[in-house]
Amino acid sequence: MAAFGFRTRSRERDRNTDSRRLQRLLTLMRDLREEMRQERDGLRNRYESTAASAAFAQEAYENGGGERMSARVDELTAAIMRYHARIEELEEQIAFMLELERRASEFAGAVAAHDHVEDA
Repeated sequence: MAAFGFRTRSRERDRNTDSRRLQRLLTLMRDLREEMRQERDGLRNRYESTAASAAFAQEAYENGGGERMSARVDELTAAIMRYHARIEELEEQIAFMLELERRASEFAGAVAAHDHVEDA
């Protein structure tokens, strides 16, 4: 629309731009959350495998496995602790992303509702 020698964008174009931007944001958040979920699930599998190995190493140590088995148990225990800590971090990140997604979705809905009211 041209008024007083300058042009302004149409309201429809602004709505479409905002909608596309919000959809990209929501898609990015879902993609990031999925990456976090995959990493968490992979670490859970390693955690379980390492825990099983640690149990067998502990049993071998108790059956006379000596210092080599003791060192192996310590190594596996440290790995288990690292996996556990990282899994907890990822759980927090996933919860954070879910909250961001919820808020972004609410915002997108509020923008759409506001636009709908303005059109009426």
